[in-house]
Amino acid sequence: MDLQTLAERATMSRTSFALRFKELVGLSPMDYLTRWRMTLAAARLTHSPARSLKLASRSGMNRKSPSAQPSNGS
Repeated sequence: MDLQTLAERATMSRTSFALRFKELVGLSPMDYLTRWRMTLAAARLTHSPARSLKLASRSGMNRKSPSAQPSNGS
């Protein structure tokens, strides 16, 4: 589900929804989603023998996502 869909369901504009979400939750919708996905991935890594790339995919992370990009060590 994307920001536009969430905003439409709340009968708000995207901007109004994003601002209200941040006011209530303390994070932007995308920051909240990224944090939630990382929390799920961490829990799965802790409690599952599955490979990390498979877990990343199940958590909604992909190679196009900035937080899914590997560090170059610099």
